[in-house]
Amino acid sequence: MPVIYLHPDPKLIEELREFLAPNQEKMEALSLFVRNQVLLRFRTQGASGGAPWAEKRLKQLGYDDGRSILTGPGAGLKESFQNSATGNSATVWSDHPAARVHQLGTAKYGGPIPTIKPVKAKALFIAISDRARSAETHTGPAAARYRAAIGKIEPAQASMSAIKIPTRGRKVSRGGTMYFAPLVRGRIKDGRLEKWDEKRQEFIPGVPDFVFLMKVDIVPRPMLPDSEKEQQDQMEFFADIENEIPG
Repeated sequence: MPVIYLHPDPKLIEELREFLAPNQEKMEALSLFVRNQVLLRFRTQGASGGAPWAEKRLKQLGYDDGRSILTGPGAGLKESFQNSATGNSATVWSDHPAARVHQLGTAKYGGPIPTIKPVKAKALFIAISDRARSAETHTGPAAARYRAAIGKIEPAQASMSAIKIPTRGRKVSRGGTMYFAPLVRGRIKDGRLEKWDEKRQEFIPGVPDFVFLMKVDIVPRPMLPDSEKEQQDQMEFFADIENEIPG
Protein backbone atom coordinates (compact mmCIF):
# COMPACT_ATOMS: atom_id res chain seq x y z
CA MET A 1 0.00 0.00 0.00
CA PRO A 2 1.46 3.42 -0.96
CA VAL A 3 2.40 5.56 2.02
CA ILE A 4 3.25 9.26 2.04
CA TYR A 5 5.73 10.59 4.59
CA LEU A 6 6.97 13.94 5.76
CA HIS A 7 10.24 14.19 7.63
CA PRO A 8 11.00 17.81 8.61
CA ASP A 9 13.74 19.34 6.47
CA PRO A 10 17.12 17.65 7.24
CA LYS A 11 18.64 21.13 7.58
CA LEU A 12 16.08 21.87 10.29
CA ILE A 13 16.98 18.69 12.15
CA GLU A 14 20.68 19.51 11.82
CA GLU A 15 20.09 22.98 13.28
CA LEU A 16 18.17 21.41 16.14
CA ARG A 17 21.10 19.12 16.88
CA GLU A 18 23.59 21.98 16.68
CA PHE A 19 21.86 24.66 18.71
CA LEU A 20 19.30 22.79 20.78
CA ALA A 21 19.10 19.40 22.48
CA PRO A 22 16.62 17.11 20.73
CA ASN A 23 15.41 14.02 22.56
CA GLN A 24 12.54 11.54 22.25
CA GLU A 25 10.02 13.69 24.13
CA LYS A 26 10.84 16.84 22.17
CA MET A 27 10.72 15.08 18.81
CA GLU A 28 7.37 13.53 19.70
CA ALA A 29 6.09 17.04 20.47
CA LEU A 30 7.46 18.23 17.12
CA SER A 31 5.85 15.35 15.21
CA LEU A 32 2.49 16.15 16.84
CA PHE A 33 2.93 19.81 15.92
CA VAL A 34 3.58 18.84 12.27
CA ARG A 35 0.52 16.57 12.27
CA ASN A 36 -1.54 19.51 13.51
CA GLN A 37 -0.14 21.50 10.57
CA VAL A 38 -1.56 18.78 8.29
CA LEU A 39 -4.97 19.16 9.95
CA LEU A 40 -4.69 22.93 9.50
CA ARG A 41 -4.25 22.41 5.77
CA PHE A 42 -7.54 20.52 5.76
CA ARG A 43 -9.28 23.25 7.78
CA THR A 44 -7.98 26.01 5.51
CA GLN A 45 -8.36 23.98 2.30
CA GLY A 46 -4.63 24.20 1.64
CA ALA A 47 -4.29 27.96 2.25
CA SER A 48 -2.09 27.49 5.33
CA GLY A 49 0.54 26.06 2.99
CA GLY A 50 0.52 29.18 0.85
CA ALA A 51 -1.71 28.00 -2.01
CA PRO A 52 -5.42 27.10 -1.65
CA TRP A 53 -6.40 23.71 -3.06
CA ALA A 54 -8.09 23.53 -6.44
CA GLU A 55 -11.87 23.65 -6.43
CA LYS A 56 -13.76 20.36 -6.27
CA ARG A 57 -14.45 18.83 -9.67
CA LEU A 58 -18.11 18.27 -8.80
CA LYS A 59 -18.53 21.96 -8.03
CA GLN A 60 -17.15 22.76 -11.46
CA LEU A 61 -19.80 20.42 -12.87
CA GLY A 62 -22.59 22.32 -11.13
CA TYR A 63 -23.02 20.28 -7.96
CA ASP A 64 -21.91 21.32 -4.48
CA ASP A 65 -22.55 18.91 -1.61
CA GLY A 66 -21.47 21.56 0.88
CA ARG A 67 -18.56 19.52 2.20
CA SER A 68 -14.97 20.64 2.43
CA ILE A 69 -12.44 19.36 -0.09
CA LEU A 70 -11.06 15.85 0.58
CA THR A 71 -13.70 15.11 3.21
CA GLY A 72 -16.98 13.25 3.25
CA PRO A 73 -18.68 10.12 4.60
CA GLY A 74 -16.23 7.26 4.85
CA ALA A 75 -13.37 9.26 3.34
CA GLY A 76 -11.13 9.08 6.40
CA LEU A 77 -8.23 10.81 4.65
CA LYS A 78 -7.76 13.55 7.21
CA GLU A 79 -8.04 11.09 10.08
CA SER A 80 -5.49 8.73 8.52
CA PHE A 81 -2.49 10.95 9.24
CA GLN A 82 -0.30 9.69 12.08
CA ASN A 83 2.87 10.89 13.76
CA SER A 84 5.86 9.23 15.40
CA ALA A 85 9.35 10.13 16.56
CA THR A 86 12.74 8.86 17.64
CA GLY A 87 15.40 10.67 19.59
CA ASN A 88 16.52 12.56 16.48
CA SER A 89 13.67 12.38 13.96
CA ALA A 90 10.00 13.31 13.66
CA THR A 91 7.69 11.76 11.06
CA VAL A 92 4.14 12.33 9.87
CA TRP A 93 2.54 9.88 7.44
CA SER A 94 -0.65 8.46 5.97
CA ASP A 95 -1.27 4.98 4.59
CA HIS A 96 -4.71 5.89 3.20
CA PRO A 97 -5.10 4.43 -0.33
CA ALA A 98 -5.94 7.87 -1.75
CA ALA A 99 -3.30 9.89 0.11
CA ARG A 100 -0.50 9.64 -2.44
CA VAL A 101 -2.60 10.47 -5.49
CA HIS A 102 -4.13 13.54 -3.80
CA GLN A 103 -0.76 14.68 -2.49
CA LEU A 104 1.07 14.36 -5.83
CA GLY A 105 -1.62 14.36 -8.54
CA THR A 106 -1.75 12.45 -11.81
CA ALA A 107 0.15 12.97 -15.05
CA LYS A 108 -2.32 15.41 -16.62
CA TYR A 109 -1.62 17.87 -13.80
CA GLY A 110 2.13 17.28 -13.68
CA GLY A 111 2.09 14.52 -11.07
CA PRO A 112 4.05 11.25 -11.19
CA ILE A 113 0.98 9.01 -11.00
CA PRO A 114 -0.49 7.72 -14.29
CA THR A 115 -4.00 8.68 -15.34
CA ILE A 116 -6.47 6.36 -13.56
CA LYS A 117 -8.12 3.91 -15.96
CA PRO A 118 -10.24 0.78 -15.50
CA VAL A 119 -8.30 -2.47 -15.20
CA LYS A 120 -10.95 -5.18 -15.47
CA ALA A 121 -14.18 -3.22 -15.84
CA LYS A 122 -15.18 -1.38 -19.00
CA ALA A 123 -15.40 1.95 -17.16
CA LEU A 124 -14.79 3.54 -13.77
CA PHE A 125 -17.77 3.81 -11.42
CA ILE A 126 -17.68 7.35 -10.00
CA ALA A 127 -20.00 7.88 -7.04
CA ILE A 128 -21.70 11.27 -6.85
CA SER A 129 -24.25 10.77 -4.08
CA ASP A 130 -23.87 9.30 -0.60
CA ARG A 131 -26.20 6.49 -1.71
CA ALA A 132 -23.72 5.53 -4.39
CA ARG A 133 -20.73 5.80 -2.05
CA SER A 134 -22.31 3.42 0.45
CA ALA A 135 -23.75 1.01 -2.15
CA GLU A 136 -22.53 -2.58 -2.03
CA THR A 137 -21.33 -4.55 -5.02
CA HIS A 138 -23.19 -7.84 -5.56
CA THR A 139 -22.82 -10.60 -8.11
CA GLY A 140 -24.49 -13.95 -8.70
CA PRO A 141 -28.00 -14.73 -7.45
CA ALA A 142 -28.22 -11.59 -5.29
CA ALA A 143 -27.52 -9.39 -8.31
CA ALA A 144 -30.02 -11.33 -10.42
CA ARG A 145 -32.76 -11.08 -7.79
CA TYR A 146 -32.30 -7.33 -7.47
CA ARG A 147 -32.38 -6.81 -11.25
CA ALA A 148 -35.46 -8.98 -11.57
CA ALA A 149 -37.29 -7.13 -8.78
CA ILE A 150 -36.37 -3.58 -9.74
CA GLY A 151 -36.33 -4.00 -13.49
CA LYS A 152 -39.35 -6.33 -13.67
CA ILE A 153 -37.24 -8.83 -15.58
CA GLU A 154 -37.99 -12.50 -15.62
CA PRO A 155 -35.69 -14.03 -12.96
CA ALA A 156 -34.32 -16.52 -15.47
CA GLN A 157 -33.25 -13.63 -17.74
CA ALA A 158 -31.72 -11.42 -15.07
CA SER A 159 -27.97 -11.04 -15.30
CA MET A 160 -25.81 -12.24 -12.41
CA SER A 161 -22.97 -9.85 -13.30
CA ALA A 162 -21.85 -7.23 -10.78
CA ILE A 163 -24.27 -4.51 -9.75
CA LYS A 164 -24.17 -1.75 -7.13
CA ILE A 165 -27.09 -2.15 -4.73
CA PRO A 166 -27.96 0.81 -2.44
CA THR A 167 -28.12 0.31 1.32
CA ARG A 168 -29.92 3.56 2.11
CA GLY A 169 -32.38 6.12 0.75
CA ARG A 170 -35.77 5.80 -0.91
CA LYS A 171 -37.44 2.39 -1.10
CA VAL A 172 -39.81 0.91 -3.66
CA SER A 173 -42.19 -2.01 -3.41
CA ARG A 174 -41.96 -4.91 -5.84
CA GLY A 175 -44.21 -7.93 -5.37
CA GLY A 176 -44.90 -7.01 -1.78
CA THR A 177 -41.19 -6.74 -0.95
CA MET A 178 -39.44 -3.44 -0.26
CA TYR A 179 -36.18 -2.69 -2.04
CA PHE A 180 -33.94 0.32 -2.07
CA ALA A 181 -34.58 2.26 -5.25
CA PRO A 182 -31.88 1.66 -7.86
CA LEU A 183 -29.09 4.17 -8.31
CA VAL A 184 -29.71 6.79 -10.98
CA ARG A 185 -26.99 6.85 -13.59
CA GLY A 186 -25.76 10.03 -15.16
CA ARG A 187 -23.26 11.53 -17.52
CA ILE A 188 -21.17 14.65 -18.02
CA LYS A 189 -22.12 16.69 -21.07
CA ASP A 190 -20.71 20.10 -21.96
CA GLY A 191 -19.14 20.36 -18.53
CA ARG A 192 -22.37 19.77 -16.60
CA LEU A 193 -24.00 16.82 -14.86
CA GLU A 194 -27.09 15.14 -16.31
CA LYS A 195 -29.20 12.28 -14.93
CA TRP A 196 -31.20 9.57 -16.64
CA ASP A 197 -34.98 10.09 -16.57
CA GLU A 198 -36.61 6.67 -16.66
CA LYS A 199 -40.04 7.95 -17.66
CA ARG A 200 -38.77 10.14 -20.49
CA GLN A 201 -36.03 7.69 -21.43
CA GLU A 202 -33.50 10.44 -21.84
CA PHE A 203 -30.85 12.38 -19.95
CA ILE A 204 -32.00 15.62 -18.35
CA PRO A 205 -30.19 18.30 -16.27
CA GLY A 206 -29.79 17.14 -12.69
CA VAL A 207 -27.59 15.35 -10.19
CA PRO A 208 -27.29 11.56 -10.66
CA ASP A 209 -26.08 9.00 -8.15
CA PHE A 210 -23.11 8.03 -10.31
CA VAL A 211 -21.41 8.35 -13.66
CA PHE A 212 -19.20 6.03 -15.67
CA LEU A 213 -15.89 7.45 -16.89
CA MET A 214 -13.18 5.95 -19.05
CA LYS A 215 -10.42 7.75 -17.17
CA VAL A 216 -9.88 10.09 -14.23
CA ASP A 217 -7.14 12.59 -13.47
CA ILE A 218 -6.54 14.03 -10.00
CA VAL A 219 -5.24 17.54 -9.41
CA PRO A 220 -2.61 17.65 -6.60
CA ARG A 221 -3.76 19.01 -3.27
CA PRO A 222 -0.67 18.87 -1.04
CA MET A 223 -1.50 17.96 2.54
CA LEU A 224 2.01 17.68 3.99
CA PRO A 225 3.27 20.95 5.54
CA ASP A 226 6.56 21.48 3.74
CA SER A 227 6.34 25.15 2.74
CA GLU A 228 9.07 27.54 3.86
CA LYS A 229 6.75 29.24 6.35
CA GLU A 230 5.54 25.96 7.81
CA GLN A 231 9.14 24.76 8.26
CA GLN A 232 10.00 28.03 9.97
CA ASP A 233 7.01 27.52 12.28
CA GLN A 234 8.37 24.06 13.09
CA MET A 235 11.74 25.53 14.02
CA GLU A 236 10.15 28.21 16.20
CA PHE A 237 7.93 25.63 17.90
CA PHE A 238 10.93 23.49 18.77
CA ALA A 239 12.77 26.52 20.13
CA ASP A 240 9.74 27.32 22.31
CA ILE A 241 9.63 23.87 23.88
CA GLU A 242 13.39 23.80 24.46
CA ASN A 243 12.92 25.52 27.82
CA GLU A 244 9.81 23.53 28.68
CA ILE A 245 11.12 19.98 28.19
CA PRO A 246 14.43 19.05 29.84
CA GLY A 247 17.29 17.94 27.56
